[in-house]
Amino acid sequence: MTPVTITTAQPELTEAEQAHAAHLEYIWKEPSGFLGWFKAVHHTTIGKRYVVTAFGFFLIAGLLAESCGFNLPFLKPTFSPMTSTTNFSRCTEAP
Repeated sequence: MTPVTITTAQPELTEAEQAHAAHLEYIWKEPSGFLGWFKAVHHTTIGKRYVVTAFGFFLIAGLLAESCGFNLPFLKPTFSPMTSTTNFSRCTEAP
């Protein structure tokens, strides 16, 4: 059995059709540069922007959480009317 090779002939385009095809390629090409990344409308480019934005917000949230945790030991204890000790001292004292 011999392998079958299928070839398709490209239709010959007129000069006007070639100019129109070149114009369409120019219009629909991906914009270049940093600002071009924000102007692109291709779904994969938009998906990458979502991932980068989500990671950025996750990083900012982590930094904010770390700053809250860093300030925790420096808080002054407040008196709790329910008990004679403070909530802060009950949480930080060794048993």
